[in-house]
Amino acid sequence: MAARKKTKGSPKKPWFIAAFLTILLIISLAATFYFIFLRSGSSIPKPLHIIAHTQLQSSHVAATRLITPASKKQPFVTRVAIVIDDIGNQNKLAAGIMDLDLNLSFSFLPYRPFTKILERKAVGLGRDVLLHLPMEPLDHKWNPGKGALLLSMSKANILATLAGDLAQVPMAVGVNNHMGSGFTENRRGMRIFLSGLHNKNLFWLDSLTTARSVGFEMAREIGLTTAKRDVFLDNIQKSAKIIIQLNKLLHVARRQGYAIGIAHPHPETLKALKRYQYTLRQEVKLVGIHEIMQRL
Repeated sequence: MAARKKTKGSPKKPWFIAAFLTILLIISLAATFYFIFLRSGSSIPKPLHIIAHTQLQSSHVAATRLITPASKKQPFVTRVAIVIDDIGNQNKLAAGIMDLDLNLSFSFLPYRPFTKILERKAVGLGRDVLLHLPMEPLDHKWNPGKGALLLSMSKANILATLAGDLAQVPMAVGVNNHMGSGFTENRRGMRIFLSGLHNKNLFWLDSLTTARSVGFEMAREIGLTTAKRDVFLDNIQKSAKIIIQLNKLLHVARRQGYAIGIAHPHPETLKALKRYQYTLRQEVKLVGIHEIMQRL
């Protein structure tokens, strides 16, 4: 019996249809990849070991940046300066304070009998030296002494008096006022005086013998290096009271990062400093007044 012939147009799928579908699938996958990872700005997830290596490199760069000299921060240190005023009137007591193992600063009155010899001693010990400049007080029953700046002076007299006083204390790195409650409240007098200091490249420490002193603000206005006293240590000349004031000085220093105290060559001041010197050495950095001035 003869075999039957296949019907014309039998349902056999051509090969090119399968190929077309495969290409279409590849195109779809490629488009999906493009829109999800490339067009959106996302990156291909990195293997974990590559991520870890990248983080390690970043950490190393950051650590290196932190220890470069330009960005390395200095550790916080609380600084205290104590200025001993009225040096020059007497010898033994002032020399005893200088002999303490403390980095104190000393402010010298001009034209006093022991000013020059004690100035040499202070410089030899590496201590900061200031001119303790006499200025006119509000109450004229108090005599500021020879070399005082007076409100009645002309500009030329103020500058000449300042020059003479500085010649008496040639190693001075700065100036603070002796008395001066009247003079430091006067803008004209202080402008002349502070301009003279500015020309000599010296700093100004306002002793604040009056709360109305214009010295500190005027010095800042003209660009003169300046600071003001934080605590008087020995207005009451009893050792226990002076130690209370020293504690106050350290409290101020911890709060603002530095503090400036003023004391005088009294027997009770020497006694208090002897008792308190261990605390000063252990709890703060006791520095010459110029070091605080440099940081303001």
